[in-house]
Amino acid sequence: MRIYRYDTVFVLDALDDFTTVDDVVWAREREIARVHQLIIQAYYDVGYRPIFVPVDSAPARVDFILARISAPPATSHT
Repeated sequence: MRIYRYDTVFVLDALDDFTTVDDVVWAREREIARVHQLIIQAYYDVGYRPIFVPVDSAPARVDFILARISAPPATSHT
């Protein structure tokens, strides 16, 4: 992490929200949410400030991300 760093970190908000406690998937969703939070915390711990991508359609999420990515510097071919 000291040598190689990402320019930007994006975190996609979860698409599904399981709220039925009796559902087996709900228990798994809680585990997934916990791991997701740990990953986010790890990014903060090493100095990143993630950009959170809201729930939306796939094309809208792509547009959201592309609007926040810096274009790489142009290289001259002289």
